[in-house]
Amino acid sequence: MTCDDVELSLLEDGPKSAELSTHLEGCARCRAFQADTQALLVPEPVSAAERGLLSGLSARVQQQALARASRTRGLRQVASLALAAGLGAVIAAGVLGRTATPPPAAPAAPEVVQVAAVTAEELPEFEVAWPSLTNEGDVP
Repeated sequence: MTCDDVELSLLEDGPKSAELSTHLEGCARCRAFQADTQALLVPEPVSAAERGLLSGLSARVQQQALARASRTRGLRQVASLALAAGLGAVIAAGVLGRTATPPPAAPAAPEVVQVAAVTAEELPEFEVAWPSLTNEGDVP
């Protein structure tokens, strides 16, 4: 399992595999990623002003509002991390594309071959009969 696979698995809901746990035990980078994402998903404490606003609501509505706020906040932070990772991948691809080896040079032009010049006197003579439209002068 690669580090990219582990990061995707940590962002998904559901049970975690034994392979994921094994990778996390041996990889400090993935453990740091897991700690960062869990820290982002922990809801922030509610201030005294917010508690005052919520005091007039029923307990059930308060719980729903807090759950929704913490879930939205966590999703935004995870989406920000995903966006940052994607931007990093695009930048890395651009840098790697610039440092890649240049394409091979074009093949050399073929050599020019000189043909000997031949004059009309040097050509053998052939008698050619061209048909005419009037049949005058045609060779029998």
